[in-house]
Amino acid sequence: MSELRLETLTMPTAQVGPENPLPPLFAVADMHASVDTAAADAEMRRNIGYGRVTTVLPYLIQDGYGRSRRPAEHKVAVLENDLLRATFLLDSGGRLWSLVHKPTGRELLHRNPVFQPANLALRNAWFAGGVEWNIGTIGHSPTTCEPLHAVRVLQPDGTPVLGKAPKYDNLFLNTGHGTLGWTMAAGSGRVLADLVAGRKAEIETGDLGLERYS
Repeated sequence: MSELRLETLTMPTAQVGPENPLPPLFAVADMHASVDTAAADAEMRRNIGYGRVTTVLPYLIQDGYGRSRRPAEHKVAVLENDLLRATFLLDSGGRLWSLVHKPTGRELLHRNPVFQPANLALRNAWFAGGVEWNIGTIGHSPTTCEPLHAVRVLQPDGTPVLGKAPKYDNLFLNTGHGTLGWTMAAGSGRVLADLVAGRKAEIETGDLGLERYS
C-alpha cells in the first residue's frame, strides 16, 4: 500500500533570495564546450550537442542568496510504501531529497544536512544533495530552485501515452497514468528505455502512442 502526503521539513537554510531584475542578455558560459570528442562515436557526439542553450531568458538570474543559514521550513511531498520512503522538495524543483530503505533505516542518497545555494546552475543558484531533475538543458535545470507545479495527468480512455512524440525524433512521451503512475512506473520505464534504444519492447506499443487521438 502506497501513501502520499504533504509535510514540512526544517533544516538550516540560506534563502535563495530575490531574482536579479537585470535581464541576462549575454550568452551562458558552457563548461562542456572545450570537451574533446575526437575519440567519441557518432552517437555520443550527437548526444553531447543536445541541451546547449545560449540564454536563460525568459528566466532571471538567481544571485540574491548569502551564506547566513537559519532554520527554515520546506514544503515536501512524502511518498512511501512498505519498503521505501521518498521525500521531495516541492519549492526546489521537486528534487528527490531523501530515499530511505525502511526495513534497515538506511538513507540511499546523499542528503545534505543544510540548504545552501551556490553559483553552479544556468541561473546561478544551485544546491547539493538528492536527485535533481535535469530535462532538456546542460547546466542544471532553470527550475532547480523554483517551486514545482505538478499535476496528475489522466487520459480520457484511461490508458497512458507511451512512445515517440509526433514530429520530433528525440522526444519520447511517458505520461497519462493517472492514479496508477507509481504502480506502472517500472514497467513503463522499461518499455520507454527499449523504444529510445531502438529495441523491440516486450509488449505491443502500437496503440499506446499519441497518434490514437488524431
